[in-house]
Amino acid sequence: MTSKAPKTPPAAPDGLFVGRAAELAWLDGLLEEGGLSSGGAVALVGEAGIGKTALLDRSSSLASRRGLRVLRVRCDPLLRPVPLGALVAGFREAGRAFAAPPGREVPAAADALQDLADGAPAVLVVDDLHQLDDASAAAIGEALRGPHGPALGMLAATRPRPYSPTGITSVLNRLSAAGLLTIAPVEGLSAGAVAEYLTAALGGPPEPLIAAAVAGTAGNPALLRCVTEELLAAGPGGEGPPELPEPSVPRRKALLARFFAPGEPEQRFAQAFAVLDPTSAATAPLTARLAGVADAEAEARFDDLVDQGILEAAGGGRYRFRHRVLREALRAETGPAIRERWHRAAIDLLRTRPEYPDQRHDVARLFLEIARVGDRDAVAALLAEGERAGADDPAGALPWFRRALALTPPGDPEHARTAVRTARALIRAGEPRAATAIGLDALGDLAPGTERTKLAALFASALMKQGLLAEAKRLVAREQALLHERSSPRLTSQAAYVHAATGDTGRADTLAEQAIAHLRRRTGPDRDAAGERIHVLADLVHLRCVEPRGDEIVTLLAELEAAAADGAPAARASAYAALAFGYATLGDTGRCAAALDRARDLPALTGATAHRPDLVVAEARNAVHLGDWDRAVTVIESAVGPLRAAGMNAYVEQLRLHHAAVLSSRGAWPAAREVLRAAQDDGAPAGLLDAELAHIEMLSGDADVARSRLRRRLAAGGLHGTVLLRVLCRLAEAEALHGEPGGVVAALDEIDRLGLSTLDHHTRAVMLLERGHATGDTAPLRSGLELADAHRLAPLQARARLYLGLAGVDPAENLREAAIEFHRLGALPWRRRAAAALRMRGLRVPKPRKKTGGLTATERQVAELVRLGKPNRQIATAMGLSVKTVEAYLTRLYSRTGCGSRVELARMLDAEPTGRTGAA
Repeated sequence: MTSKAPKTPPAAPDGLFVGRAAELAWLDGLLEEGGLSSGGAVALVGEAGIGKTALLDRSSSLASRRGLRVLRVRCDPLLRPVPLGALVAGFREAGRAFAAPPGREVPAAADALQDLADGAPAVLVVDDLHQLDDASAAAIGEALRGPHGPALGMLAATRPRPYSPTGITSVLNRLSAAGLLTIAPVEGLSAGAVAEYLTAALGGPPEPLIAAAVAGTAGNPALLRCVTEELLAAGPGGEGPPELPEPSVPRRKALLARFFAPGEPEQRFAQAFAVLDPTSAATAPLTARLAGVADAEAEARFDDLVDQGILEAAGGGRYRFRHRVLREALRAETGPAIRERWHRAAIDLLRTRPEYPDQRHDVARLFLEIARVGDRDAVAALLAEGERAGADDPAGALPWFRRALALTPPGDPEHARTAVRTARALIRAGEPRAATAIGLDALGDLAPGTERTKLAALFASALMKQGLLAEAKRLVAREQALLHERSSPRLTSQAAYVHAATGDTGRADTLAEQAIAHLRRRTGPDRDAAGERIHVLADLVHLRCVEPRGDEIVTLLAELEAAAADGAPAARASAYAALAFGYATLGDTGRCAAALDRARDLPALTGATAHRPDLVVAEARNAVHLGDWDRAVTVIESAVGPLRAAGMNAYVEQLRLHHAAVLSSRGAWPAAREVLRAAQDDGAPAGLLDAELAHIEMLSGDADVARSRLRRRLAAGGLHGTVLLRVLCRLAEAEALHGEPGGVVAALDEIDRLGLSTLDHHTRAVMLLERGHATGDTAPLRSGLELADAHRLAPLQARARLYLGLAGVDPAENLREAAIEFHRLGALPWRRRAAAALRMRGLRVPKPRKKTGGLTATERQVAELVRLGKPNRQIATAMGLSVKTVEAYLTRLYSRTGCGSRVELARMLDAEPTGRTGAA
């Protein structure tokens, strides 16, 4: 019967040495120039495990190959009490005999070192110089001063600060004073070097794991090796975000031995800091007390951890561990029982100390680690810290509130209050889906009153942002029923908005009038009243953006402007967001831009995150109106993902519809259809989807199909507000393209009859232009151009000039200007119409300047593949894109370069100067 040998745990490759090419090249240069054999010294200084020994090993090999004599001396803390212990061990390892008469040990050792340089240059290579015994240090000092000193040099590795700066310190000071000492700091490996190491050891780890290793080790090779060996032992990871494994007990102990001297109190002091991390110099005595270190030594021990690179400044007078892997190893070495005892003791000690600025934060942070369910003391501390953190950063409150909620069981009387406070913080941090999941059930457990009513309005708004209109309507109905005859303007205004969004315009108008009447009755200078007024006005602005009442929205915006001046910062954030949203809807581009600027000027506090969706939609819509379509697309593409992840489908729908409109206007019809399919999946109203699909069909030459689609949608009924307005406007455009002036006038008259024409400048300008174009009356065309000019509605300015030119008003100038502006916008279908009109009249079509200097790297890559003759499908495969996305890039390329075809684009690239990249 045979027994199997124990399985050896996987280890990182011993020969793996990366990221030190620059340091080695520098050291090799010194060897070549004699800089390490001329009576001087080079000290490699760096934290434990940083790779100094590996550099010494390779430098020793380089020195030997260059013909230098090398003596390696490895200092050991166990040999420090032994006079000449390090040098004797070095001589023995090199096979050199050494004996000294009693009383002459140091001179004899110095003579032996001198003999190394007798007849040939020599280098003394000393590892862990800070551990060198005093006798060896004295011998080295004498040898460097001796007759062969100029032929003897020293290359050493040491920590940033010696443990006991005695013997070797005087040698280094003398060399430094003589200009013969070079200090060479050894830093952590770069992120690229860490990636190279892990790739070589693990065979292609995922990028997130590499990033975690960079952050957890700060590029320290010893820590990196430890992490790599644990990853090899663990095997392939599962699903979820990558995490660095905790070192096994043997590896953990070996790792800590590299950083801390055996039997010294530094490690226990560092363990206390790891448990309390992050901390400050002010709490060093507290840490010392927990670790059993004398108070008198606390500051010196703290400074030593900083000097050794174990702790680093974290801002605000606080310090944290530079290496998360080392911190976790120290925490694990401490053990859970001791950690909890230290936490409890630290809380008690902090509460008895004189108050200092971060005292409550420190107490709450300690509770965060050890509190158990039902710990009322911990819950109170966590909630208080959450409120404090949330005042500066809404998202900063969430960890504290969530932990407090986890410690409060559902049966606890405080559970509901903790849940709604958490939900309110989530709303302010821009996470409405998570907020309603936590807060709606808890809301029903609160007693009726002002606080519950405010929260109900907040939750109704959160449901609206998610596009959950029916749920929002049920919530406001339930909460209003609880109020009976009492009135709450905030809940009333929110209810009005909900009813408007669900098509109940009569009820919405009634509730809006009640909310306004309540505002008129309530006056007062206090900021609570001003804040409520702002929130009510903001709700009513949103209502009038859904149910078109242009005259009312102008009045509401003026009142909101005035109210914003009296509000607290949080209320002002709400006001500026609603102002930007309202002005963007109104088409008042100048005032919208001003409101956006004011919102950006607010500090990143006060719940501004909750209003970011309004600001994003306003910015995108304003950019579309201004004709800054590239900016609009950039804003939309960067915002859709985060908003969708937060569950804000109502905003995602609006952004996708704007995106589709821009793409269709630029002729990127397949890409526009793809965006509309995504909008449909997000729950966009069918009427708006049909309006944008009709827009694509019109511009691609299928006006009859577009007209039929829109007529079917109108016949189906159920449209109201802005959805009905959009469908009727698109129908007027389709009738015009189909050559039916009567149909255009009928659609526009229907808009007037329904009272929808006063909503916004953009819609009003479109109506004027389509009416004038259909009837041949230039007066509406001139009025439309005047309105577009007043608000810098660039796409409509170009359309007005096109229609005026077609109507015979200065055709050469107007058609030419229209063609140029449509080219600038990248509106290829419209530019083709202007160019065709110019040619029909025998007028010259302006040739846009062809250029590639403003292309992005991706656009340049697409263009180069086009130049090589690749079809769209091959381009998509090569770049990892969809065919639709490639088509969208091509449309943008034609717009930016002025080219009309693939052949023209390829010729333009061939004509570029050699070496030009064109990437922006």
